[in-house]
Amino acid sequence: MADLGYYRSKADPSVRSCHANGEITITSTYTDDTTGVSSSKEEADRAKEKLGRTYETKDLGEAGLVLGIKIERNREAGTLSISQHGYLERVLEKYGMMDCTPKATPLPLGLSLSKAQGPTTPKERHFMTNKPYREVLGSVMYAQVATCQDLSYAVSTLSKYSSNPGKPHWDALMHVLWYIKGRCISRLLTVAKALPILRPWVTSTPTTPETLTPGALVLATSSCRLEDQLLGAHNTNKLLPCPPPKPNTCS
Repeated sequence: MADLGYYRSKADPSVRSCHANGEITITSTYTDDTTGVSSSKEEADRAKEKLGRTYETKDLGEAGLVLGIKIERNREAGTLSISQHGYLERVLEKYGMMDCTPKATPLPLGLSLSKAQGPTTPKERHFMTNKPYREVLGSVMYAQVATCQDLSYAVSTLSKYSSNPGKPHWDALMHVLWYIKGRCISRLLTVAKALPILRPWVTSTPTTPETLTPGALVLATSSCRLEDQLLGAHNTNKLLPCPPPKPNTCS
């Protein structure tokens, strides 16, 4: 895509950007799918038209779901958010945690873990025999990278013990799932009206396989319906308080 004026990101080879005439388009390619954002509708149309001249493409319209990440827009409030409701529900269901009691923190307060807590007796080794510690941790890690940055410390801490986890490590990992049950309605939010407008779009192109870094374009986070606050601010010049939280259920 260099011949079209795109520069490859040094941080992520699958991400490219094109700056011209005061406009910008950023693309991210995964296998043969390209997701992009442009600073205006006209720029998005130009970018897709240029790609179509070089590659055989199919315009799939506005991005709605990318690698299990749901994209939602509120144009009245000027926001764009991403979430993984469905993915997190599948993780909870897979590991039998759909009916678990939600927790308020990613890890128990005052938790102290160490490598010495790995299994040392036959009973302890038997307990961990069929525990999918690495699989659960990997599932949580994908959510942490994409939309759940509040899990970063928990994932970093529990990853230290993945080679020889014991019951305390497993219990802590289950606590993370309990926390996810309570926060799975959360989303990462981009405030578009305070920034250059980004118009997401998707095309399918025959390109070489590359790795997409989920969440690369996320700019802000929100624990409540910030759209409602922003909309109130636009109308009254005052930031409204968050509405009461919704019940701890995934939807």
